[in-house]
Amino acid sequence: MAYEICGICGRFFEKNGRKYCGHCYQKDQEEYAKVKDYILKHKGTNAMEVSKATDIPLKTIYRFIDEERIDIAKKANIMNEGWNNGY
Repeated sequence: MAYEICGICGRFFEKNGRKYCGHCYQKDQEEYAKVKDYILKHKGTNAMEVSKATDIPLKTIYRFIDEERIDIAKKANIMNEGWNNGY
């Protein structure tokens, strides 16, 4: 049986083709949906505004950007381009 280290919390979990353990994966999906919905309703917003409005840490929003799940110009303005759930 092979194990991996969760990319979010650092816990070991059974290798399943994902980067995150089951707990973090579920939370990640919920946070991503919340961020995506907010951005679609508020085009031209920036990462700080999204974080404040959704109560999702800026670090998490930047992770979505780094994973290319959301597109942001210079990590300042989130655009409605290149949406990719990544899973």
